[in-house]
Amino acid sequence: MSTFLRQKDRYYWLGFALVLAIFTFVILMIHKPMDLISDDQYNLDLGVNFSNVFEYIRDRYFHIGKFLCDGMAFLLYCIPFRVWKVLDTAVYVAILLLIWDMFTDRSIKMLAVTAAGICMFPIVRYMSSAGYIMTSTNYIYTVLALLLAYEPLIRAIHARRASVPHYILSGLGLIYASNQDQSGVISIGGFFLIGAVYLWNWKKEGNGKAKSIFRLALIYFAFALAAYIFMFTTPGHLDRMNSTIEMEIWFPEYANWSTGYKVYRGITSTFANIFYQRPTLFVWFCYLILITVFFENRKRAIIPAILLATVLSCSALDYNMFIRFYDYTVGLPELVSVTENPVPLILAIAIFVLMILSVLSLYKSNRRLCIELMILNILGFGSRFMMGFSATIFASSYRTFTYQLICSLICDVLMVGRVMEKEKKVDF
Repeated sequence: MSTFLRQKDRYYWLGFALVLAIFTFVILMIHKPMDLISDDQYNLDLGVNFSNVFEYIRDRYFHIGKFLCDGMAFLLYCIPFRVWKVLDTAVYVAILLLIWDMFTDRSIKMLAVTAAGICMFPIVRYMSSAGYIMTSTNYIYTVLALLLAYEPLIRAIHARRASVPHYILSGLGLIYASNQDQSGVISIGGFFLIGAVYLWNWKKEGNGKAKSIFRLALIYFAFALAAYIFMFTTPGHLDRMNSTIEMEIWFPEYANWSTGYKVYRGITSTFANIFYQRPTLFVWFCYLILITVFFENRKRAIIPAILLATVLSCSALDYNMFIRFYDYTVGLPELVSVTENPVPLILAIAIFVLMILSVLSLYKSNRRLCIELMILNILGFGSRFMMGFSATIFASSYRTFTYQLICSLICDVLMVGRVMEKEKKVDF
C-alpha cells in the first residue's frame, strides 16, 4: 500500500509540474512580443532609475494617489524589460496556483482547467492600453493582491487552517488592492457580502462555524474599509477627484452627466462589451451554467438554456444592430442609443436577468454554489458598473473589465469542478 501511495504521489507531482510548465511557457510566449509603449515609454523617458524612483512615488502620493500601484511600476522600470516579462509571468503562475488552491479540489484536472481559463483572458488586448508594466501593476497585480487578501477567509470557509504567513500576505495584499478604486471596492464589497451570508447562517442555524467566519469577515471588512478610506483621502487621490484635467482631455461631455446618467452609462457600456462583444470567459459561463443546472436539477435547466440560446443568437447577428463605436468611446463599444433603437438595451437587460435567474436556479439543489456565483457576479459586474463615476470610463479601455473577467473565470472554475464532481453520480 505504501508503495502505491508513493507512486500516486509521484504521478500527481509529475502531472502538476507538467501542467505548470506548459502554462508558464504559454504565458511567457504571450509576453514575448510585448514592447515598451504608451505610459511605460513616457515614464522611462523621464529617466526613472533606482536613485530617483522614490521621488516619482512621492509625486504620485501628492498628485494622483496611486502611489503603491504606480510605485510598483516605477520600481519595475528599473530592471530590464526582458526580466520584467519573466517576473510578470511568475505573477500569472501565482494567480493560477491561488485560484486552484482556493476554489478547487486541488486535483491535476482542475489545475489544467484553471490554467486554460487564465489563457482565455485576453492579456495583450486588455493590458496594452496604458503600457504593459503600468497596466499590470494597476490591474493584474491587484488581482493577485485580492486573492492573497481573501485566502485566509476562504481557507476558514473550507475548514483549512491559515498560517501566520497567510495572514501577513493577506494584509499586504489588502493594502495594495486598496490603492486601486475598483479592486478596493471589491475587497470591501466581498468581505461585506460574505459576512452578511454567514451572519444569516449563524442567526438562522446557530452554527458555530458560521459565527467564526462572520467575525473574521467582519474584521477583514473593517480593515479593508479603513485601508480604502486612507487611500481615498491621500492628497493625490483627492487632487485627482477634484481635478477636471482627465475630463477635459478624454471626455468633456462627462461634465453634463447627472448621477443617474453616470450609473446608466456604467451599466450600458458594460453590457455592450460583455453581452455583445462576448469575451470567451463569459460565453463559457453561459455554457457551464446550463450544464451545471442540468446536472443539479434538469427541470430547471430551461432558464440557462434560454440564456445560452439568446447569447448565441446575438452572436449570429450583425453586432452593428446592438453596438456602436463612437468617437468619444475611444475604441470601446457602447449600446446603440435608446432613442435610435431600444431593442439592444431591452435585450441586454433580459440577458442580465436570465443570468441572475440561471444562478438562482441552483439555490435549492446547491445553495453554496449558488451564493458563490451570485457574490462573484455582483463583484464582477459591480466593479465595471462603477466606472460610470469616472471620466475615463472609455479612455481606460478594456483593462477596466479585468476584475469582471477574473470573476467570470472563478465562476467557470467552480462550475467545472461541480460538474466533474457530479458527473459519475448522474443517471441518464
